[in-house]
Amino acid sequence: MFSDATAIATGSRHSLALRADGSLWIWGGQEGLKPRKALESITAMAGGSHDSIALGSDGSVWHWRLGDEPKRLSLPPE
Repeated sequence: MFSDATAIATGSRHSLALRADGSLWIWGGQEGLKPRKALESITAMAGGSHDSIALGSDGSVWHWRLGDEPKRLSLPPE
């Protein structure tokens, strides 16, 4: 059903998979059982109990709660 995954992560209620093309897929919890593409150009991700974060190939940081769409975070300058 799902192939070409290069990394996986799990939260307490959901799972994430990163494909070789940089697309991030999520399923479980409020997302349902069928994987859906959440983001593109991703290099790393992590799942929490009710939310996830992802790192974009351009250094962007994304966050979302289960069932919501990802939002790019604005990080303070150094």
